[in-house]
Amino acid sequence: MEKQLIDGHYCIVFSEEEKKDIIKSVSNGNSVRSLMRKYHVAQKPIYNLLDEYGIDHSRGNLNGFELSYPDGIYSKEIEDKILYMNQNDVDHCNKRSKYSVDHYYFDDPYTEDKIYTLGFLYSDGNVSSYDNAFRLSLEEHDWHILNTINNNIKNEKQLRYIDYSNKNDFGYHYKNQYQLTAYSKHMVYVLQNLGVYCNKSLILEFPKWLKPEWYAHFVRGVFDGDGSVYLNTCNNKQAVIVTITSTENFCNALVDICAKYIGIRGHVYDASCHNGITKVFTLSGRDVSKKFLDWIYNDATIYLQRKYNRYLDYYNINNSTQLNELVG
Repeated sequence: MEKQLIDGHYCIVFSEEEKKDIIKSVSNGNSVRSLMRKYHVAQKPIYNLLDEYGIDHSRGNLNGFELSYPDGIYSKEIEDKILYMNQNDVDHCNKRSKYSVDHYYFDDPYTEDKIYTLGFLYSDGNVSSYDNAFRLSLEEHDWHILNTINNNIKNEKQLRYIDYSNKNDFGYHYKNQYQLTAYSKHMVYVLQNLGVYCNKSLILEFPKWLKPEWYAHFVRGVFDGDGSVYLNTCNNKQAVIVTITSTENFCNALVDICAKYIGIRGHVYDASCHNGITKVFTLSGRDVSKKFLDWIYNDATIYLQRKYNRYLDYYNINNSTQLNELVG
């Protein structure tokens, strides 16, 4: 780092190694203040560098934030239309399926377990009109959530174990899985009405029929399907990072929801595949991420245990009683 005379003014110029360190540190959730102390500079040179490389440094602050959907996401008109279609589907009702199941489970979706399951299906599920089935596959250590969902929909077909121990494509080692499969023409029809499509990773949109008071349970399902929470350590400091991978529409909706209902600022970045479609919604910083996690886990009774355990560990939350005190 050195001072250089540029356009008649002395400016701080960082070396290439220092630039990489600053960008990496902020991207990993470290504060600009910590970098000011490290390099003995004011905040402006660091802000200028981050702005030059398009790196956000707001750390959840809502100053200058503008909603992508200023009129909100939820539409009462769309909700009424979809629920009417679900509950008046004569053609698909009472059709025999291969296994007994609660065909009408998703018709009126407003319970915690149904909304959570829909969030999971939005992120990780698959529907097929070919055999009138929906499927959800997870690694074997997450079998418990599949078993819970299977019981909730009263599915006669048991979970299927998939052994991938001998599958190695292009050097990638697959993990064994369990798969939930439910056969129901009516269920598939309803799920498609609710936004769970084939090839949804290309066209997925945040559901406009969903009432805002159910957002937390729905987002928790999405987070359990396609999200992550982890610790990132840089300069002997740890930051909690939350990510959810989805489409640009869905990620932008998450940014608005976090701003409006939690008071924090999330950000959307290109996924590592850079396919022009897949985006990553990101929250960084211990306090910012905690507000989000507190929100999705408040009054929760169904969740993926291993991600919930990380939340408890990262914030030294010992039990559900303490959790209720924190978020109550």
